[in-house]
Amino acid sequence: AVLIARNYGEAGALEFFGPRHGLPHRVLLPGNDLLWPPPADNSCEVAVTVGISPDDLRRFFRSVNVVTRFDHVWMVEEERNIPICVAETPYRSITEAWPRRKR
Repeated sequence: AVLIARNYGEAGALEFFGPRHGLPHRVLLPGNDLLWPPPADNSCEVAVTVGISPDDLRRFFRSVNVVTRFDHVWMVEEERNIPICVAETPYRSITEAWPRRKR
C-alpha cells in the first residue's frame, strides 16, 4: 500500500506521524516524483489518500471508499472537511499513471 497526499503539508504529516501509527512508508505527492517517487516495483494495489476527491480517484482505481473526513474549527478554510479514502485495484500500474517531470 501507499499513502497519497494532495499537498506538501499533508505529505509531510503522513511521513512524520505515519510510522508511529503503523502506516505504510511510501508517501506520494502528485506532481512531485523527486521527493516522493512512486514505487519502482509496481506493487501498489491499495492507496490511502488524504485530500484527494473520490471522483478524481475513481479515474485511476476501480474501488474508492471515503473512510472519513478530516475537519477542525481551527483549520484554514481550504484544509477543512478533506476526504480520507481507501482506493483499491488500479486500472493500470502506479508507475504508468504517475506523472513524471523531466529533470
